Amino acid sequence: MSLNKCKIILIAVDFSSDSRVAVDEGLALAKMAGADVILHHVIHDLPENPGFYHKKKDKKKSVHLMSDAAEDMMKEFIKESGAGSFAKKNKIKITTSTSSGLPASAIIKAAKKSNASVIVVGTSGRSGLAKLLIGSNAQRVVQLSKIPVLVVQK
Repeated sequence: MSLNKCKIILIAVDFSSDSRVAVDEGLALAKMAGADVILHHVIHDLPENPGFYHKKKDKKKSVHLMSDAAEDMMKEFIKESGAGSFAKKNKIKITTSTSSGLPASAIIKAAKKSNASVIVVGTSGRSGLAKLLIGSNAQRVVQLSKIPVLVVQK
């Protein structure tokens, strides 16, 4: 993949420190390539078990529908990570999106739908038994994607 052909970068965001590192690297790549960025969050919501996110700062401990809370969490993540100010300073257009489903397949589907040139994902770099038992969404994205994938580890 040539940087001058890179127009859209999709960065998978799960609000973890791993995705924060992926955002930093994805934005640096966008700056070099002159590309737009999509920050994409997958809501892992199984149809038979609808879920809810809980806003950590919500003192009333009210429960929000996952999609509503995910949008709020994305705004907070962009602000706290400094992604918004970095993008503004470097004239990088950032948009956000969410989808639901299994993370790896939903990330790939979102990348295809948006015509992304590259997908950026973070990983904790688990190995051994932890990797075997928990698995890796980043690994599944790499295995299944026909779009180039940049895997970023802390």
